[in-house]
Amino acid sequence: MLEGIVNDAKTNAILNLSRNAKTTIEDTRKLGNYSAHKITYTCKREYVREQIGEFRALFDELLHKAGIRV
Repeated sequence: MLEGIVNDAKTNAILNLSRNAKTTIEDTRKLGNYSAHKITYTCKREYVREQIGEFRALFDELLHKAGIRV
């Protein structure tokens, strides 16, 4: 289900995500998916810390496009 939402967001011409946002949204989905469904995988703080700049840029872009942040 989440994969379908992410794929739609990446290909949606109206949303028109930047190239970096498309990459980051997929990386974020994978990290969450591994944490939720792989018994032997535990997401650690340092894994998220490595991606924090990309996460911030993605969320800022999504908030801006949603009209929540200008």
